[in-house]
Amino acid sequence: LLIVLALVIVVLVVVIINLVTTANMRKDTVHSVNSSIDMLSKMLTDNQKSSSLIQEERLISLTRKVDNLTVENNRQLDRIRETVDEKLQETL
Repeated sequence: LLIVLALVIVVLVVVIINLVTTANMRKDTVHSVNSSIDMLSKMLTDNQKSSSLIQEERLISLTRKVDNLTVENNRQLDRIRETVDEKLQETL
């Protein structure tokens, strides 16, 4: 009877140890998953900021190019107007 009782106690101790170990492993897993999620979130945020900055730089560059084209087109139009005016004056 004592042997059976001792075996039951040993089995219970082993079960308790396994439960504690499993609980600790779950905590570690949850911590690891949370850490991974935090890291992924930071990476996504950084990537989004980087993409936003790149888009902003491209927009600024395109705006400058359009502004330069507008200025050049206006210059050319002014030259054409002058030439047309000169030709008109010559014919009159």
